Amino acid sequence: MHLIKSIKSLYVLMVVLLYSSSLNMEHSFGAHNDKVVVIFRYDDFGPKSDMLFNNELFYIFSRLNIPLTIGVIPFINNNDQNSSNRFISDELSSEKLELLARYIRLNSFEIALHGVSHIINSSPGDEISEFKGIKMEDQYKMISSGKEYLENKLGTKINTFIPPWNSYDSETVKVLEKLNIRTISAGSNRILCPSTKLNFLPRTCTIPAIKKAVDIASQIHGEDSVIVVIFHSYDFKGINNTISNKKLSEFVNTLTWLSEQENITFKTIDQVIADGGDYGFDRNRRYIEFYNSTYVKYLPNKEYINSRLRNIYPSSNSLNIIKGKLHLIIALHLILLLAALLCVGYVLSRLLLQLGKR
Repeated sequence: MHLIKSIKSLYVLMVVLLYSSSLNMEHSFGAHNDKVVVIFRYDDFGPKSDMLFNNELFYIFSRLNIPLTIGVIPFINNNDQNSSNRFISDELSSEKLELLARYIRLNSFEIALHGVSHIINSSPGDEISEFKGIKMEDQYKMISSGKEYLENKLGTKINTFIPPWNSYDSETVKVLEKLNIRTISAGSNRILCPSTKLNFLPRTCTIPAIKKAVDIASQIHGEDSVIVVIFHSYDFKGINNTISNKKLSEFVNTLTWLSEQENITFKTIDQVIADGGDYGFDRNRRYIEFYNSTYVKYLPNKEYINSRLRNIYPSSNSLNIIKGKLHLIIALHLILLLAALLCVGYVLSRLLLQLGKR
């Protein structure tokens, strides 16, 4: 009976220690209250987008003095495979062009090219994409037509490209370089063209995760850690597929809260790149490789990585700090596991000795 009680006590102790080490992951990054850069990326402004919602959204960002990167789809595809210009059919209305021009003049809104027609050009069963797998010369025609159209109509330079469905290939990268587009903002799962001079600022989180992202970014010491919040008009839709005033009001409350935080700076994608810093291929590669690494996948508390740390785009310095502390946490778990095995071995040996005496 005494032996059983000892085993139970030992088990409880090990559970407490392991749980404490898991909690340590969340509290091991300190509380530096460093500056946090937040970018809002609004995708799918195009010929079919809701004009009333766009007006309301832009007014909200302007009133709160928060910059906005707008991913603009310039054309609607006519789906005529026999047409020599099948990538272009209809275009932005004069009303929508005027809306964009009005807010560009405020110098806080950036126009990014969000594909050309935002259509699926990939084959059934392949990755959904407008560009991946398309010949380079066709991609050049598509992207250059969209870029030139927006620049001519709006009188602004297009420096940022947002591929629909975050999908592109090495040919896309080459085309962007030829067109002097300096930044691509997509997902965080591609390693292409190590020789490219493009900047990379991937999406990091959606609206519901903003506060978590700001919290963790504030705790990690290191310059140039950025949060890129991606959202669409459908994020605000409720019943009957109409814009929900409640969701929009909650979003305004979130923006207001963010604007009240002294350590938060709002910028567009192009403003961040213009300010300098390391946003090249190597940083993007290290970021992707870290989150896909074996030791992250098998962390005892890997959901913390996926639910919080992946919501930011850390600088190389910050990433090294995160790696170092995660290594310590992993070492702690291994030590505790070894200690548990030694304790179990000791208890079993005592049990065998007692059985041998009987």
